[in-house]
Amino acid sequence: MPVACEGEKEKSPDYCYKLFQEVSGAGPEAVDKAKIFFDSMPSLPKDPLEAAFVIKNFLIDSGFEYDDKVFCMQEMLEGKKGNCLGLTLLIGAALHERGYQVQCQIIAHPKDAISKKETTFFEELNRGEYFNYDNPILPEEQAEHAPFRFAPLEHPQLILGGKPFESTNLEKGEESSWTTEAEFIKKATYEQVASYIFLDRARTALEIKGYDNKKGLEDLCKKCLKIYPENREAYNLLYLIGKEEGNQVLIKSSLEKYLRIGGDDSLFFYKAYLMTDDENYLDKALEKFPAFTLAFTKKKVCQEKDSKEAKFNLAVAAWCVANSAPLKLKDFYIIHERKIIELYGKNKYDELIFKLG
Repeated sequence: MPVACEGEKEKSPDYCYKLFQEVSGAGPEAVDKAKIFFDSMPSLPKDPLEAAFVIKNFLIDSGFEYDDKVFCMQEMLEGKKGNCLGLTLLIGAALHERGYQVQCQIIAHPKDAISKKETTFFEELNRGEYFNYDNPILPEEQAEHAPFRFAPLEHPQLILGGKPFESTNLEKGEESSWTTEAEFIKKATYEQVASYIFLDRARTALEIKGYDNKKGLEDLCKKCLKIYPENREAYNLLYLIGKEEGNQVLIKSSLEKYLRIGGDDSLFFYKAYLMTDDENYLDKALEKFPAFTLAFTKKKVCQEKDSKEAKFNLAVAAWCVANSAPLKLKDFYIIHERKIIELYGKNKYDELIFKLG
């Protein structure tokens, strides 16, 4: 009988499917659909890592594509799309059903090829290789296929036979496991990774409807924490909900728990800064990740006294955002409306917003 994660009690073959279905808010038919979908998959080799590549190739042959907005089980099966979180859980569930031991890990800010290239781009921008210091130009469009991140995202991976497996590169011919250094790497159970579905459902609802349903957002965070009490990002979102509600009890408890869980990575330090206004946290975030654009903007634009330096740094940050997959240029401009008007004038701000649609 397979087990979901090392050191845990035996689980039924469809345990991971059912958990994925539950956190996705899907009906039980999603489990049946997943089983039927994988019924036609070729037989798997004994080695778990090789088996994962067979599953990934099956997904590719079935028309699956990467989509960073899709992570719930029912939407993945319906649209044959998924992001790193959803694909990790789906491949993990298929492996578990077939008797393989599935372990996971969560990494933040991987020091991969993308990270190295974005560091080079950031340094080139700061040296003035793309625009003159005396005439810094703001970008007017988001890169169609943004090549960089400029943000320390948390990223789940499967660990199979002691080796990491990257689920997101939906391309044929990949034969070796994906390995990398990162700001932090922590072991996680399948359940703990699945808890992020609740969190991302809350984030998506917040992005679409704002705080219209604060109770619903809070409930999703609490469901996340019921599975994974040490999920610090759920406490960050609860803190933001508390701020919106003016709920001092929720603000205090969420902040205390977020700081208690802690971390030594730029994402933790930046959010701790936003929650406490402690400049030491912001400095530590930039020490860990100098090209972390949101932290860079706070320090080098919003707090910069020299208007000429602030204007140049704003252009540097904007070009990073324009070439970032997770960050959106229009949102960045709207958030920094006052600063753009101060440094570039209202006509320029209105022109940028109009061109971005």
